[in-house]
Amino acid sequence: MKTANIKGSSEDEQGETLAGFHEEYLMLVIDEASGLPDAVFKPLEATMSQTVNFAIMSFNPTKNRGYAIETGRKWKEDWIHLCWNAEESELVTELQKERMAKKYGKGSNTYR
Repeated sequence: MKTANIKGSSEDEQGETLAGFHEEYLMLVIDEASGLPDAVFKPLEATMSQTVNFAIMSFNPTKNRGYAIETGRKWKEDWIHLCWNAEESELVTELQKERMAKKYGKGSNTYR
């Protein structure tokens, strides 16, 4: 298991921490992907060189650009997308929905 070095002096240095995996069976789990610098994804893509290599990325789409968001735009044919609406979730209370709508507005990225 490896974790991106978010304290690295450059984005390239942060990504280099994740370089070098090449296994027949490899699963990459990337949490809060929209918060990672794009350079982190370069070595991860290079790592997925075998038939049974795949990535699971989770994130809230709170940014308009970056690698994570582009998986749903430019590269959407390479990814399977699953989206959940918090407004329909049993885990989110009506009070929380109202608070977030009032504070940020229903049209904001934070609310969405």
